[in-house]
Amino acid sequence: MLALTDTADKDTERTVVTILIMRNPVKLFVSPNRTNLRLSVNKVPRTEMLKQLDWLVTLVKQYGKDTPKTIIFGDILYAVASVMNYLMMSLGANAFHPNTSKKRQDCLLGIFHSPSLKEYKDRLLTSFKGDGVKRIAIATTALGMGVNFPNVRYIVLFGPARSLLDFHQQAGRAGRDGQPSVVVVYYYGQQLAHGEDDVRTFLKATGCHRVASYSTLDSSTIPLLPSHDCCNCCAAVCLCNGANKCTSPEKPFEKRSPEETVLTHSRNVSDNQRDFLKGALSEMEASMSCGVGKGVFSSTTFHGFSQELITDVVAKCDRLFTVDDLKTCVPVFSKNHALRILEILNEVFDDIDECTLTDPVNNFYGDEECFFPGLDELFTSSYGDFLEDFSVDPDTIPE
Repeated sequence: MLALTDTADKDTERTVVTILIMRNPVKLFVSPNRTNLRLSVNKVPRTEMLKQLDWLVTLVKQYGKDTPKTIIFGDILYAVASVMNYLMMSLGANAFHPNTSKKRQDCLLGIFHSPSLKEYKDRLLTSFKGDGVKRIAIATTALGMGVNFPNVRYIVLFGPARSLLDFHQQAGRAGRDGQPSVVVVYYYGQQLAHGEDDVRTFLKATGCHRVASYSTLDSSTIPLLPSHDCCNCCAAVCLCNGANKCTSPEKPFEKRSPEETVLTHSRNVSDNQRDFLKGALSEMEASMSCGVGKGVFSSTTFHGFSQELITDVVAKCDRLFTVDDLKTCVPVFSKNHALRILEILNEVFDDIDECTLTDPVNNFYGDEECFFPGLDELFTSSYGDFLEDFSVDPDTIPE
């Protein structure tokens, strides 16, 4: 009897042996250490998470259809939607090829999650496996196993994986052709509460991240040379040219934003004003949810105006004056939401610039209002013109 498994830790190995009732099996071990993958682990403030993707925006604007293939993993649909919206807003017309198009099939970005319709999954998979127009896949863990894209150059984990096995499954989508590729992790401190102990140890490592990531899989793993090809921790101490410095250029995906954003404009807010603001925003959310039927998803899934958004707006209302402030500080998903929030803020504080209220496009979508038909409606109507990539396959809905 021959039992084969992919990446597996000692617990998984013992489970296989137990289930198959194997006695004194001969074990053949091949290290899962992928030496062509460079690891980059970055802890950032929660409010700065989306800004960490600006290097990718620059890459798409520079290379367009020739952008290196990238997969961004989010652990929940909320994260997928946040990343998709931020990239679309930041890219504008550059999100399409040609950039004069506004058709979904010409968008360089695609979405993949398990409940979506098979035809939409197949469309992204076909494009990604070949030389199609899709260059960035924003996905849940549903894309982390069972697929083989030969030339993915960047894997971005937008938040930590729940286990090291999950991490390596997702990271393993990169560089399957053996060419140098990069795995980037962005996370904020509170997210560590949901992961396993070995994940926290890996992310908080002050030594080599590669060694820490393989701690439960291959204890013989050692740092790579030159050090700048190993991980960002090793790169920080790399002396590859023998003259007390490294020859490798600075990596754009490792440029961190400052821990605290310098406020150029702020207001004093009383507890009564915060309570009034929370009530007004809650009424807005309730009006959006009215008429949405019960189903596998909550009403928030259909309009995107979540309790998390309300909480963030109330907590940060002292610094919210423009649409750009909202885009930066809170998880707002559409220009309509942003404008309505600003109107409520103006009702409470009466200090919003009227030009901002009459020109919501400024610093939000670029030179045009919206380059993705249906994107704005994704979170501003109950069902409406629901973005097709978020459509649900009825066969995946539990009875």
